[in-house]
Amino acid sequence: MHDLVINITVTLTMSLNHPAPKLAPYRPYGQLLTPPLLLSIFMHLTFTVIVQSTAFFLLQQQPWFNETDVFSACLPLNYSSANVTVREHRYAENFFTTTMFYITGFHEIVVEVVFAKGRPFRQPLYTNYLLSIMIAIQIAVYLFVMFADIETLYTIMELVCTPYYWRVYILIMVLVLFIVSYIAEMWFIENRKLWLWIKTMFTYKSKSQYRRLQRKLQKDPEWPPEDRTDYAIQCVSVEDPQNCTASNNEHKPEEAIQQARK
Repeated sequence: MHDLVINITVTLTMSLNHPAPKLAPYRPYGQLLTPPLLLSIFMHLTFTVIVQSTAFFLLQQQPWFNETDVFSACLPLNYSSANVTVREHRYAENFFTTTMFYITGFHEIVVEVVFAKGRPFRQPLYTNYLLSIMIAIQIAVYLFVMFADIETLYTIMELVCTPYYWRVYILIMVLVLFIVSYIAEMWFIENRKLWLWIKTMFTYKSKSQYRRLQRKLQKDPEWPPEDRTDYAIQCVSVEDPQNCTASNNEHKPEEAIQQARK
């Protein structure tokens, strides 16, 4: 449910950044299946797997971890539950789901910040007031749920209490995830000089029509034209090249018309 709320919030507010006041010296990617965008998705998937796997294995090494008794992690060490009736925990109430609930929620917020930063084609994230407010509310809600220690709230959300230091560990993992994700996007994925160098190393040539025309003009020894006059020739029918006229009737470029007919 929390994933749905965050996704709807992002969908409605993430595109509210206004255009940048100045044009960037290059255009954005024209296709979704470009190597930088695909690599960005792959990298974030990799970061997700690494963080969640680290939390999964690190959780099992904790002395309070118990798959059957999920309500004793926050109890004192000398506490005895012999005379206390403990309710049967539900299937979703365990340390794994509680830990992943916090990690996935904060990770979605990290993705919001990293991908909605704005520059160079849009204004910065802080100018999108509505999205900034929603991100602040989401962070506040997750921190409240994590550190509130309200048993009723945990029961409703099917969470279990974990030791305080483990919650700090989760925040550290999320913070490291944010730093790595932001650096990867800024210094690698959006590093235009790096990608131009990679294209040069692999002799990659763009298949865009204007790039093809640019390469043809670079190979043309007569381009740009100097000390000559060119006339635009219009043919009424492509199949009948004999039916051509000059667009500038005043000069009557008969030689240009004859050349077009050939």
